Amino acid sequence: DAAEEETPPSVVAPPKRTPSASKPPKRKAAPGPRIADAKTQAALQKVVQGQLAAFAKDDFAAALRYSAPDFRRTWSPESFRQMVLAGYAGLMNSRGANFSPARCNGDIAMMPVRIKQAGGAENGFLYILHREITSAAKPAPDEKTAPGEKPSQVPGKTAAKPVAPSVGWYIEGVSPLGDAGVSGGAAPGRMLDVREI
Repeated sequence: DAAEEETPPSVVAPPKRTPSASKPPKRKAAPGPRIADAKTQAALQKVVQGQLAAFAKDDFAAALRYSAPDFRRTWSPESFRQMVLAGYAGLMNSRGANFSPARCNGDIAMMPVRIKQAGGAENGFLYILHREITSAAKPAPDEKTAPGEKPSQVPGKTAAKPVAPSVGWYIEGVSPLGDAGVSGGAAPGRMLDVREI
């Protein structure tokens, strides 16, 4: 018994490790942003161009319609106008825009845009857009249909055909870009670099 107590602990062999136990399991990389396909790129550009055209006409009610629904519920056209003029004047009176390829990750898209001004200056912005599925508006009730009464319950009337929901892109936000040679506009805060996208 005394000999067993005198055996130093270093003589005891450490447990064997198998190669699989020492390496972490391989994981698949999460899908990241991908370059938008041609159809998506065209849809995104149409939204941004529509808002820029509304800004050029000083029509802030129309410009606000291109914004995300939550944003529209928060801002009136006049408060939206004040915000744009105070911090995003580079969006106003554009003479054109150059669109870089958008990057999409699910229902979110990021698209760098260079907006040309009358004097030749350019302002770079990163547009963040969100894809939403909206249900189509129901047809207005017929004058002869009582409130709560379905058209199929009125003699001579047929029920309205169901309308498919629509998918639309809305502007979620705009940030000034600060890459070489492009002014980021007057908005305060950290400038985003196009390489960060």
